[in-house]
Amino acid sequence: TINKNKNLSLSKNKKKQDFNSKKEWIKVFAPDIFDKKLIGKTLIRKNNQIEVNSIVDNKIYEVSLADLFGKEEFSSINFKFKSLRISNNECETSFYGLTLTRDKICSIIKKWHTLIDVEVNLRTKDGYFLKIFLIAQSKKTKNMKSKAVYINSSQKRAIRRKMIDIIIKEGINNDIKNFISRIYS
Repeated sequence: TINKNKNLSLSKNKKKQDFNSKKEWIKVFAPDIFDKKLIGKTLIRKNNQIEVNSIVDNKIYEVSLADLFGKEEFSSINFKFKSLRISNNECETSFYGLTLTRDKICSIIKKWHTLIDVEVNLRTKDGYFLKIFLIAQSKKTKNMKSKAVYINSSQKRAIRRKMIDIIIKEGINNDIKNFISRIYS
């Protein structure tokens, strides 16, 4: 049983390699919409430029709006950026999506209220195609005595129509930069 596994003795003779020496840090920048702010760094293998672009091509970075602008009231909004290409150790990104955090969505939804949700597809003035999900809910008036605040299906349809009209009007008349800034302002 002694020296039964001969592969163990071979592993002692291996050279220890520093894997970080084969990698380099790349700075990741937000797109022009956000004035090319630095959003972080990523570690990639040192290769030729064609391989580096294929490695980074499908990476998606998620950044809080509070981190981009330094305002804590925007902490519930997350932006997604997709990497495009690398040049001079800098990664360029494009806008990929916007989401609300789970705790924000849960704070919006309440018991005894009607929830109205809408899905809108639109193209902005500068050619971006967006799929937008909107959420609204019924609101209690001052002189209501019941705890349930439900609305009829005809009222739901009217509210949905109005929501769709407003969001399409905003999207068609604005480019992506103005449209995004109107969302979080």
